[in-house]
Amino acid sequence: MANANENTYGAIADKYAAQYGIDPTTFRNLIRSESSFDPYAINPRAVNGENAAGIAQFLPSTAQEKGVNVFDANSSLEGAAKYLSELTVKYGSTAAAIAKYKGYTDINKGIAETKNIVGNAPVVDNASPKSMIDMLKSPVDTAKGVGGKIADFFMSGFYPILIGFIGLLIIVLTIWSVFKSK
Repeated sequence: MANANENTYGAIADKYAAQYGIDPTTFRNLIRSESSFDPYAINPRAVNGENAAGIAQFLPSTAQEKGVNVFDANSSLEGAAKYLSELTVKYGSTAAAIAKYKGYTDINKGIAETKNIVGNAPVVDNASPKSMIDMLKSPVDTAKGVGGKIADFFMSGFYPILIGFIGLLIIVLTIWSVFKSK
């Protein structure tokens, strides 16, 4: 249920969610869980000696890194949507991204404890790399689409190995041709 703050800032949250490829309902759920849309909220529970603040509950170190003014709702919501989008690309699902956003080090535990934000999202096993088939079977929940998932797969390990192999092959063939011509 929307409160007065959500009525005030919800449209801004929706705008940035759309801009960064995040489901607006999920993004609103995240912000609601963080601060109830209170742009001046301060969480006194310290994380590494830091207190989260603002509508999107940024830690000071993360806010500084992302260039976010935590007490400016516009800056904070844009920063949160962009950061969540980056985490979604990095961890492969919105559910995993939200778990990391909320500070969980164990992604599966974070997903289980934040299901009310995202719904029934697939569990991500961060202990083993995903196969190409697993990546294509998982929901496409980023603006990158399937092509982006394929690119992520190749850049995650296969492509650099292939380039290294091709480079080694070129060196071997060059040396072989030099010795063959003598």
